Amino acid sequence: YGSCVQLLHVKSNKYLTVNKRLPAHLEKNAMRVNLDPDGNEGSWFQVLPFYKLRGPGDSVVCGDKVTLQPMRAGQPLHASSLVLPDAPGCHEVNSVKCNTSWKINLF
Repeated sequence: YGSCVQLLHVKSNKYLTVNKRLPAHLEKNAMRVNLDPDGNEGSWFQVLPFYKLRGPGDSVVCGDKVTLQPMRAGQPLHASSLVLPDAPGCHEVNSVKCNTSWKINLF
């Protein structure tokens, strides 16, 4: 925990990137997250524990719930409950102050 990572979308070979200058498409109080071919400082995320059982320097274990904190944006990645109008069954990912956790699985 505490390490800085970049998240690569395997299918498109682009980096998950927070753009703090643009609002999210559905949740206007959130920052937009998109896929960028090169990545930038908005593509750096710090892996933090969702629960306080672990701390910086501890190993991330498969099945752990984590928070992905953008290094420059200050608000964690969030999976919106709102469904994208052009992609039924898909939800927006944005960056906003909330309690969203992400579960670590092996790929």
